[in-house]
Amino acid sequence: MQFMLGKWNIHQHEYFFYKHAAPLISSDSLLIPKCYNLNAEGDDYLALQYLGPPTATSVPQTIGLTLEQILTSVRALAFIHSTPFRHATITHLYNETFENVDLTWFLSELYNYGWPAFKNAFLENVDEQIISKLEDIGRNMSKYYDHSSTPAVMTKTLAHGDLWSNNLLFDREGRVVVIDWQWCTIGFALQDLSFLMYSSVNSTVLQNHEEQILRMYFDEMKKLVPEYPEWTVFEEEYNKARVMGIVTIIASTEAFVSIMNKCDNDEKMNELKNRLCYAAKDAIR
Repeated sequence: MQFMLGKWNIHQHEYFFYKHAAPLISSDSLLIPKCYNLNAEGDDYLALQYLGPPTATSVPQTIGLTLEQILTSVRALAFIHSTPFRHATITHLYNETFENVDLTWFLSELYNYGWPAFKNAFLENVDEQIISKLEDIGRNMSKYYDHSSTPAVMTKTLAHGDLWSNNLLFDREGRVVVIDWQWCTIGFALQDLSFLMYSSVNSTVLQNHEEQILRMYFDEMKKLVPEYPEWTVFEEEYNKARVMGIVTIIASTEAFVSIMNKCDNDEKMNELKNRLCYAAKDAIR
């Protein structure tokens, strides 16, 4: 695991974000922690502004985001994703800083590493056909990450890369704080959206309001990026990105298993298990 994280250079990605992207994306409704030692590129740490309690609080993963919280989050997400279209230099800087970033290889390694534990913890009594499809993803990751037919405008967005409720905080004014940018990249950002939806939205909210949430994100992107594709194209591309959401979940299995093991409330534990089981089934529909 440490070798794989080293291959991604998580510190360099986070440093890049705070140096070049963070100043471009803070707004009245979106907060990004300030970084105080951006001249120390070689250091093993970044000194960041504290924006936790009581300034802002997180939502326990075992409860899941409410409808209001996810709508606030996807508005902020669209603003983040649209950054390269408002500030074109960010893409050039990223490409100059990180050459030949193979995200598919990286996710494939993490997916196959996490798969046995995920299957054991969250897919009890799941149909073997679903298990077989999920195992096929691990063997043929590149097939599911082929964006050759995707509109180019959708592959040039600023992605967070690890957007789930543990990396979101909400303050009393209704603003969202987005933290932990070690996985940021320029690419196909709908993976952010599908991972956030599957991993973090309360299961009842997701199943009853998915289209409303997706429409909110789409409307914001269309407003910020006029050349963004129409709804039918967006819907088709998001359906492809569903697989990427479950890939990121399974790649993060250790974190979800740890949360479940620390939970002493059966109702909350079942909410998390049901959410991730639903995600696995829905992603490969």
